Amino acid sequence: MHRKARPVRDGREIGATYAAGLITATNAIRIAYYRGIYAKLAKSPNGTRGAMMAVGTTLEDANGFCELENFAGRIQVAACNSLSSITLSGDDDAIDEAVGIFKDEQKFARKLKVDTAYHSTHMEACALPYLDSITRCDVQVQDGNGHWADNMTQMVLFSSAAAIAVSQSGPFDIALEIGPHPALKGPFLANLDDDALFHTLASFHETRMMLKNFLLHLQKHWSCPITPLTIGRAIAFNDESSAVESLFSIKLITDVPHELVADFARYSSLNSDPMGLNASGRIVFTLSDTAPDILPAIQSEQFNLVDVEIERFYDSLTQLGYEYSAPFRGVKQIKRKINCAVGNIEDASGSDWEDQLIVHPAMLDTAVQTIFAAHFCPGDGELWTLHVPTHIDSLVINPRTGHDATTSGDVHILVDVGGQQQGFVQIEGVHLVPLSAPTPGDDAVLFS
Repeated sequence: MHRKARPVRDGREIGATYAAGLITATNAIRIAYYRGIYAKLAKSPNGTRGAMMAVGTTLEDANGFCELENFAGRIQVAACNSLSSITLSGDDDAIDEAVGIFKDEQKFARKLKVDTAYHSTHMEACALPYLDSITRCDVQVQDGNGHWADNMTQMVLFSSAAAIAVSQSGPFDIALEIGPHPALKGPFLANLDDDALFHTLASFHETRMMLKNFLLHLQKHWSCPITPLTIGRAIAFNDESSAVESLFSIKLITDVPHELVADFARYSSLNSDPMGLNASGRIVFTLSDTAPDILPAIQSEQFNLVDVEIERFYDSLTQLGYEYSAPFRGVKQIKRKINCAVGNIEDASGSDWEDQLIVHPAMLDTAVQTIFAAHFCPGDGELWTLHVPTHIDSLVINPRTGHDATTSGDVHILVDVGGQQQGFVQIEGVHLVPLSAPTPGDDAVLFS
């Protein structure tokens, strides 16, 4: 068996460094021995016990969580295992609180059975005596002995290590995990599924595939369900001169006659920051002849509905912080009642827009705006802050032949073709979350 790469984490790096021939067996034993000896000196600056936890979230979300006022200085990211697997470390009481919060958010969260907060400020008390001991043992490594102290105190970048292993030494015939149980099997496979190579390397043009061009040569129309669509974060520009590196990756899952199934992900990076996941999902392309009745022309029973003034509707959204302008201001008519809204929306992208997309993002955004109309009436206080979509259960598109038709509907978007209503876009299960928690000041005044 020929070893090609050794991505490791924590103290396992000692064995990997020895296996790579960078240290002797004697020094490997010394490094591991004194690590265990001085780990007992770990203590919190706040005087509490240490603890660790695993959570199924992104690195960006975890960093933001640790910077919250209640957790700053008490908890920090200990390891990034994959795009959606993070280890947190810190004060025992803070870890208990964090587990509860993440579980309330319907995220995987589990406290680990350890009593030491590795890779946190707790370990700083161990670092100096540990470094002193291995220095007196005359342990020599390429980056200096300070590396072994950093190994205890700094965050573990296992996700990056796995990506580099794949990009520089892959492909592999087999991956073997050495340890008491397969703790890293899931994160390592997740890194492969997430195309971790794409996040680590700047250039990988030879692996990209233009799926749109691939479909066009088939000379077929296609319907496109996305199930589900998860939105991690928006692509943000600080100002007009900001440059954002963006990456869209597709991994083909099924390729059979008349159907393609693929997982996709969108990543972006501002300046030199690490790539972050913006959105992901699974897309199904069904290739067939044009069929206007693929999507049902769902009609809502239009009784007990009241008209909503469009200008007042958008003025209310502006007061909350939404700055809609053309072509994202496409709602032309609304009638509503509680939990129901119908009306007309317009594909405002028009022929002047260079992209000429089959479905312009502005029209999809406008469709989501109609959900606001179903849940609040301008001025009633039901919508107190910005709400942003984070998850869509299903989005199905049945392409049309032109861009000049006006669409109508609520979340089921219909197109008027020759006087007949035909299904064009079907959006189900749009989950919108507030950017801030409600306060007493946001409550509606029922009595004065």
